[in-house]
Amino acid sequence: MFKGVLLFAILALSSFCAQAQIVFPTGVFSSHVGRDVGKYIHEDHVKGALVRVRWSEIEAKEGGYDFSAIEKQRKPVVDAGKQWSLAVIAGANVPNWMYSKTPERMDIYFRQDTISIIPFWNSVYQDSVSKLAKALADKYGKDQSLVLVYIPQQTSNGIEGHFNGNSEFVLRRQGLTESRWVSAVKYSVDAFAKAFPNKALAMELHEMLGGVETPASIMEYIYRHHGSHVGIGVWWLSGKEKYQSSLLELLKESSLPVYAQVIGRSSQKRRFHNYDYATVFKQAEEIGAHYVEVWNYEFEKPVEKSVTDAIKKFAYLNN
Repeated sequence: MFKGVLLFAILALSSFCAQAQIVFPTGVFSSHVGRDVGKYIHEDHVKGALVRVRWSEIEAKEGGYDFSAIEKQRKPVVDAGKQWSLAVIAGANVPNWMYSKTPERMDIYFRQDTISIIPFWNSVYQDSVSKLAKALADKYGKDQSLVLVYIPQQTSNGIEGHFNGNSEFVLRRQGLTESRWVSAVKYSVDAFAKAFPNKALAMELHEMLGGVETPASIMEYIYRHHGSHVGIGVWWLSGKEKYQSSLLELLKESSLPVYAQVIGRSSQKRRFHNYDYATVFKQAEEIGAHYVEVWNYEFEKPVEKSVTDAIKKFAYLNN
């Protein structure tokens, strides 16, 4: 009994020490690195930017990793002395060679089209994503300017944890169940946590299969096995309480880090509570998010002063 308690204490202390080395990102990041990033990345209220790449861009041949697509976006951010986050997009954007290694598919409706993806629980995908995590960590694991890594998912857009617009009946008919999904998430979370022991990680969550049971199970697993090392991604920050309402309540009660992205650009007023963009930052505070990605539109285009003021206020409070 004593040995077991001692072993648990040692493991807990090791986990705490590893997490103590993590730089947990805060402040305002641009949600995309475009050609106009040089116009705003130097601004004091912009802490950094999210680098997004398709998996197919960096591993066109199995095991042959080419990080030039990441480097192209990373360079202007790092050269400005800023931080960066990384999102490798999976879903329909996994490499073509992966499709040739397995016949298993899910057909889903996405952006007015039907796309075919490899299921999250597929063994070929799981083996490949584990190798991807290691390759990314070998390249960028010691880069101090990299502060957050999103964990890819086999979903509509390859990062967010949802199949919005698809019926629960059709999804279940193709093999999607709560237990299968949670098991697949656990595998990917474990793989990225092992590869990136000193980087903050995020798993984006939505309500799924008509309820909150699936994200709740994922959050419970993360809390018990990874603690603050793995946070929750919320790419639907809108200020509205009626969208993802049950998940919002879970997030308010959770001690896990939250990494948020605004649901749209400020000109899409209907997407925000009371048509007020500033409500997204009130919601960020309510769910414990000290890191928010705003659309690069807010930095590149003329926007209302109230929008810029709200962004700067949040940035200065959380830098």
